[in-house]
Amino acid sequence: MEVMKGLLTIVLLLVSGQSVLLQDNEAVNNTVAEEYMENIYRLPKHVVPIHYDIKLIPHIVEDNFTSDGEASIDIEVAKPTNTIALHTVQLTIDESLTRLTRKESDVDVIANYVRKQHEYNQDTQILTIRFEERLDPGIYKLYLKFAGIIRHMRGFYRSFYTDNEGHKV
Repeated sequence: MEVMKGLLTIVLLLVSGQSVLLQDNEAVNNTVAEEYMENIYRLPKHVVPIHYDIKLIPHIVEDNFTSDGEASIDIEVAKPTNTIALHTVQLTIDESLTRLTRKESDVDVIANYVRKQHEYNQDTQILTIRFEERLDPGIYKLYLKFAGIIRHMRGFYRSFYTDNEGHKV
């Protein structure tokens, strides 16, 4: 009888120990899944913007809250890649005008990199621009032309106020 109790105790300890391990592994797996889900919304760290030159032309007319814009972005490529990823919430990019040039000593090199594809992910709101050639580490200038809608409370948004004369501005 004592032997049976001893064996039962050992079996219970092993089962309870394994269930704790399973719970710990489940927690680790959930953490990894949560980190992945959070990170899919983040841009890769090997391509980093270092300077933005942005031109915005808002068209604030009754029932037409749109804007046109241009962006010239200096970026640093830390390791070889053929893609650049950007957050572009509800912007329409003119793909035909997208240009990428390599910078040498603060001067743009004449050679342009040929874009192969623009791919937009609706869920993450990330635009990935693929190039035919590999981008080696260095400084580049990315030029984009875009259009967007000035929305309520998102990014560049529309608002109004009433001035001292009671006019809605």
